[in-house]
Amino acid sequence: MNIIFRLMMTILFFMLPTVVWPAGLDKDIPQWMKDQINQDFARFERNGITQEAIKQTLFEAPNTGLARFKILNNRVSYEFDDSSAYPQQENMYNSLLYRAEQMKRCFNKLANVIPLPNIDFIVCMHDRTHIETNYSPIFVFAKKMGSRQVLIPDFEALTSHKKIYDSILKANNKNTWESKVQKAFWRGATTGGIFTTQQWQSFPRSKLVLASLNFPDLLDAKFTQLCQEAENNTEVTSHLELMGNSVSPESSLRYKYLIDVDGNSCSYSRCYWTLLANSVQLKQVSDNIQWYYSALKPYEHYIPIKQDMSNLIAQIEWAINHDAESHLIADNSTSFVKNNLRRRQIYKYLYLVLIKYSQLQRW
Repeated sequence: MNIIFRLMMTILFFMLPTVVWPAGLDKDIPQWMKDQINQDFARFERNGITQEAIKQTLFEAPNTGLARFKILNNRVSYEFDDSSAYPQQENMYNSLLYRAEQMKRCFNKLANVIPLPNIDFIVCMHDRTHIETNYSPIFVFAKKMGSRQVLIPDFEALTSHKKIYDSILKANNKNTWESKVQKAFWRGATTGGIFTTQQWQSFPRSKLVLASLNFPDLLDAKFTQLCQEAENNTEVTSHLELMGNSVSPESSLRYKYLIDVDGNSCSYSRCYWTLLANSVQLKQVSDNIQWYYSALKPYEHYIPIKQDMSNLIAQIEWAINHDAESHLIADNSTSFVKNNLRRRQIYKYLYLVLIKYSQLQRW
């Protein structure tokens, strides 16, 4: 029964129009993929990765959102933190467990179409982690530049790429460059720090929203969700002009300039779809990176904004005064996503990481 079920699932997987694999996931690999993967694994090349190293990593970082995955004979399993390790944080635990389940499904999708190596590895389910280890790699969705973790595509890219991709391309057709509002646009939550009275205005997202109040003709930026103590900060809650309704990605495309700014870490799917949109991305330059960020070039794929937002208005004005260049940047970023971040390329990257890991693993 298991064999028949697996065969049926494999056939169904190949029949789905959203999953089209090239003949060989190890072929036609962009150089930036090779470079990023080799860079992430460089520190493990000499000694390899052992079972003891994995155990030591988990021992030194218990109950920190790390899932231990195993692939054996093309079957995927994982172990995760005990729920009792999250007292009064049931929602967080359930969220992390949901991500672990999603990642298991993604690994299974790979296993259904191509044999995977027998490997034992760790994946962090948080948006980011401060854990640094020389024992064994920790796979992460985002990290600080220079950190010891290994980047993999995030769970949003792996699970919902097709829906976002199709909806943005459809919206592109309805919003030509010439018809767009000549203004920068952003909506998002109060993430990026603890929004206490003393420090909330120093966060990049706060600076972005406050700049919108001072330059309404150039920028429309609002908070849509209060969290991380912002809901208890009267300086924030008493100013209704800081708040706005959520706006869908498709509706955001009516603006020429779309801002990407970090929260607690990278913005995940927002960075992806604003690159795909035929609007130009104004991207905050920071040391938070995802798996494909090294391939992005300023003034080729995005217009850079300083981490502290100090040149935000100047860069919006630059975009307005250089309309042809801005339009070309928008075209370049859309082409980059189409050529590098389609679903098969996202899964190709994940596959290449697993293969590289298997080459370094010492049983």
